[in-house]
Amino acid sequence: MKALMLPAVLAGLLGCVAVWCSAAPVPQPPVPKEVATLRGHENGIVGLAFSPNGKTLASAGHVNDAARLWDVESGKCLRTIKGHGPDKHFGWVQVNGIDFSPDGQTVATCSYDGTVRVWDAATGKEARVIGTGGIPCTVRFGPGGQTLAWGAEPGAHLWDLATGKEIGVLDAGVAGTVCGRPVCHFTTAGKLLIAGGPKASEPGSFTVWDLDTPGRSLAFRGHPDPVEGWIKWAHDVDISPDGKFVASSGDDKVVRLWDMATTREIAAFDQQPLWPRQVRFSADGSILAVEVTPDHNGFENPNVVRFLAVPGGRVLGSVEEKLGPNTAMAFSPDGRYFAAAYTVDKIKEVIKVWRLPDAWRKKK
Repeated sequence: MKALMLPAVLAGLLGCVAVWCSAAPVPQPPVPKEVATLRGHENGIVGLAFSPNGKTLASAGHVNDAARLWDVESGKCLRTIKGHGPDKHFGWVQVNGIDFSPDGQTVATCSYDGTVRVWDAATGKEARVIGTGGIPCTVRFGPGGQTLAWGAEPGAHLWDLATGKEIGVLDAGVAGTVCGRPVCHFTTAGKLLIAGGPKASEPGSFTVWDLDTPGRSLAFRGHPDPVEGWIKWAHDVDISPDGKFVASSGDDKVVRLWDMATTREIAAFDQQPLWPRQVRFSADGSILAVEVTPDHNGFENPNVVRFLAVPGGRVLGSVEEKLGPNTAMAFSPDGRYFAAAYTVDKIKEVIKVWRLPDAWRKKK
């Protein structure tokens, strides 16, 4: 009887050992979750901007199109904003840029018709028209909502909305811009920084100007040509919210992070074998979204957006689409959402919205 009981006892013990030694489930990293697909634009989307509360997304349609406001969660188009006139050369209505005011009550757009226009976000009615005397291609509200900046070759302008007067101008003297347009960026402290193509006297990848000191510029040198070795222009540039960092992408298939004060490169994130194109900082500066594609122009699929931790460059996650070229990207101010616009079948446009993992957001 004892001999028969021993194997049973051993079996029981072994069973316990098997339970205790079983491998625990490997936790899966959090991933972005798609929440909406927005359809309605045609012929290009060149700008995206979230409202301050992150619930509404504004989009700028490019050729013979208009600006639109969308409900982020439902994907419903809340209203269409029309009013810009045709450009002088082709006769098309082309909206080049869009931004929400800090209080979310107004939207600003700029166009090839040479104007910057301010609209009531609740009604879509035009509230103000500003003639620029040029072709504005980016527009940004200042932190207090009382100033408006727009970029246009060869520089940038700062406008006081209360007085209706220009209060600053930067004549950068550059022909050509980063990714086809200058970057206007207000830091959290209210400083206006402008990034654009390199000056002829300061060859490099790109140049940054401070509107407070328009006579002084910072030249950033990087992105060597992979064959010839000479420095090429950056494909795209973005400035961190606090103005301390600059991110750039180039034809060397590297994304570089720079110290604004010293112009020193502090990190390089190799994206081989893919080509990095657009770069965007999250509102708190802790994440850098990098668009990468199999070809230089972004026409080949898949189109991938990688999310890198700043400043280390660790890949937090990614989203992948096979819709067509990615033409615009944006983070919501609270870091909950990320949106990207794609061209489908050459003319139809789709905007995808994802909710980002809570674990990615910087702890307050």
